[in-house]
Amino acid sequence: MIEHLVNIAAMSLTALGAHVAMGEGMILAPLHNAMERLHLPVWVRKPLTLCPRCMVSVWGTAALLLLGWQPIHLHDLAMWALYAVCAVGLQETIDK
Repeated sequence: MIEHLVNIAAMSLTALGAHVAMGEGMILAPLHNAMERLHLPVWVRKPLTLCPRCMVSVWGTAALLLLGWQPIHLHDLAMWALYAVCAVGLQETIDK
Protein backbone atom coordinates (compact mmCIF):
# COMPACT_ATOMS: atom_id res chain seq x y z
CA MET A 1 0.00 0.00 0.00
CA ILE A 2 2.81 2.41 0.88
CA GLU A 3 4.42 1.74 -2.52
CA HIS A 4 1.25 2.93 -4.25
CA LEU A 5 1.18 6.12 -2.20
CA VAL A 6 4.86 6.76 -2.95
CA ASN A 7 4.23 6.28 -6.67
CA ILE A 8 1.29 8.68 -6.62
CA ALA A 9 3.25 11.29 -4.67
CA ALA A 10 6.25 10.91 -6.98
CA MET A 11 4.11 11.42 -10.08
CA SER A 12 2.31 14.41 -8.63
CA LEU A 13 5.31 16.19 -7.17
CA THR A 14 7.57 15.54 -10.16
CA ALA A 15 5.08 17.12 -12.55
CA LEU A 16 4.45 20.04 -10.19
CA GLY A 17 8.18 20.53 -9.66
CA ALA A 18 8.89 20.43 -13.39
CA HIS A 19 6.23 23.07 -13.97
CA VAL A 20 7.77 25.34 -11.33
CA ALA A 21 11.28 24.69 -12.70
CA MET A 22 10.12 25.95 -16.11
CA GLY A 23 9.43 29.43 -14.74
CA GLU A 24 11.39 32.51 -15.78
CA GLY A 25 15.04 32.14 -14.80
CA MET A 26 14.66 28.57 -13.57
CA ILE A 27 16.71 25.58 -14.73
CA LEU A 28 14.09 24.16 -17.11
CA ALA A 29 13.07 27.54 -18.55
CA PRO A 30 15.02 26.84 -21.79
CA LEU A 31 12.87 23.75 -22.38
CA HIS A 32 9.71 25.78 -21.95
CA ASN A 33 11.06 28.53 -24.21
CA ALA A 34 12.07 26.01 -26.88
CA MET A 35 8.54 24.55 -26.90
CA GLU A 36 7.15 28.05 -27.39
CA ARG A 37 9.57 28.85 -30.24
CA LEU A 38 8.79 25.60 -32.04
CA HIS A 39 5.11 26.56 -32.20
CA LEU A 40 4.08 23.01 -31.39
CA PRO A 41 0.35 22.43 -31.03
CA VAL A 42 -1.11 23.03 -27.59
CA TRP A 43 -2.01 19.36 -27.23
CA VAL A 44 1.73 18.59 -27.39
CA ARG A 45 2.91 21.47 -25.20
CA LYS A 46 0.34 21.00 -22.44
CA PRO A 47 1.68 17.66 -21.15
CA LEU A 48 5.29 18.77 -21.62
CA THR A 49 5.41 22.32 -20.29
CA LEU A 50 2.12 24.18 -19.89
CA CYS A 51 -0.29 22.40 -17.56
CA PRO A 52 0.82 20.77 -14.27
CA ARG A 53 -2.22 18.48 -14.30
CA CYS A 54 -1.51 17.39 -17.88
CA MET A 55 2.20 17.05 -17.12
CA VAL A 56 1.48 14.12 -14.80
CA SER A 57 1.09 11.92 -17.89
CA VAL A 58 4.63 12.64 -19.15
CA TRP A 59 6.70 13.80 -16.19
CA GLY A 60 4.92 11.57 -13.69
CA THR A 61 5.36 8.51 -15.89
CA ALA A 62 9.06 9.32 -16.28
CA ALA A 63 9.35 9.53 -12.48
CA LEU A 64 7.66 6.14 -12.09
CA LEU A 65 10.00 4.52 -14.59
CA LEU A 66 13.07 6.08 -12.95
CA LEU A 67 11.88 4.71 -9.60
CA GLY A 68 11.88 1.22 -11.10
CA TRP A 69 8.19 0.73 -11.87
CA GLN A 70 7.86 -1.81 -14.68
CA PRO A 71 4.53 -2.22 -16.44
CA ILE A 72 4.43 -5.88 -17.42
CA HIS A 73 0.76 -6.82 -17.49
CA LEU A 74 -2.42 -5.11 -18.65
CA HIS A 75 -3.27 -4.71 -14.96
CA ASP A 76 -0.20 -2.47 -14.60
CA LEU A 77 -1.50 -0.10 -17.27
CA ALA A 78 -4.80 0.16 -15.41
CA MET A 79 -2.82 0.87 -12.24
CA TRP A 80 -0.90 3.61 -14.10
CA ALA A 81 -4.20 5.26 -15.05
CA LEU A 82 -5.31 5.12 -11.41
CA TYR A 83 -1.97 6.55 -10.27
CA ALA A 84 -2.32 9.43 -12.76
CA VAL A 85 -5.84 10.31 -11.60
CA CYS A 86 -4.75 10.16 -7.96
CA ALA A 87 -1.66 12.27 -8.70
CA VAL A 88 -3.80 14.97 -10.30
CA GLY A 89 -6.09 14.85 -7.28
CA LEU A 90 -3.08 15.28 -4.99
CA GLN A 91 -1.95 18.30 -7.02
CA GLU A 92 -5.40 19.80 -6.71
CA THR A 93 -5.35 19.24 -2.95
CA ILE A 94 -1.91 20.86 -2.65
CA ASP A 95 -3.00 23.88 -4.70
CA LYS A 96 -6.05 24.59 -2.51
